[in-house]
Amino acid sequence: MALIILVVLFVFQPKRVHGTALPDNFRELLMGYVRFYVGLDEEGRKRFDDRLQKFLSSVKVTGANAEVEDLDKVLIGAAAIIPVYYIPDWEYVNLREVLVYPGNFNTDFEQHGSERTITGMVGTGALQNVMILSKWELRQGFINSKDNRNTAIHEFVHLIDKMDGTLDGIPEILLERKYIARWQELLELTMQEIRQGTSDIDHYGATGAVECFPVLAEYFFEQPEDFSHRHPELAELMRRIFIKKQGNNS
Repeated sequence: MALIILVVLFVFQPKRVHGTALPDNFRELLMGYVRFYVGLDEEGRKRFDDRLQKFLSSVKVTGANAEVEDLDKVLIGAAAIIPVYYIPDWEYVNLREVLVYPGNFNTDFEQHGSERTITGMVGTGALQNVMILSKWELRQGFINSKDNRNTAIHEFVHLIDKMDGTLDGIPEILLERKYIARWQELLELTMQEIRQGTSDIDHYGATGAVECFPVLAEYFFEQPEDFSHRHPELAELMRRIFIKKQGNNS
């Protein structure tokens, strides 16, 4: 009987996720590629370091026909931490692995042939709790400092959106209920402006609320001064979503 119990426990024991080691040169890479990190004071960088290590220790980063280098690990971790840096005790409980493709892929996750237009994706079904990123786009999001795009941040904001159980562009887990109606109105107005060609926000934001939210977040974190100047009300609500202080959830 004891042997049977041991076998059952072994069979049904949840699989442990083997995380990713933090590269020894992570600080050098952060200082060289991640402007958000450079803008922090020493205490803030230490807090970022700790959260980066915690994130990578719980998430596996795997190359799919791509070599995963130290830079890729650090940039994936940075993209995960940046949106939630000011949210105490945040964990991506809906992510266990990041697959790194060398370039774009199609809706069947193929890396060859036509229609390879996807740069990043949060998986569903058999790929639940898995994120797929193009290595090229991951790096470009941090190397190109003149645009307001960052594919990896975009995908992590999708995960944040999903945390309330629905992927709908409304982060109810972070935004107080009294602001949700106005947030929805602003998303609609923003999408209308994009479609009319009167907005500087990336055209992909007009796809729908689900994509508009992470597109705005890319801009908010990549070019915070420009975003606040050109879109003050959106910026205010984005701060209410992402900028949380310890002991203050408003």
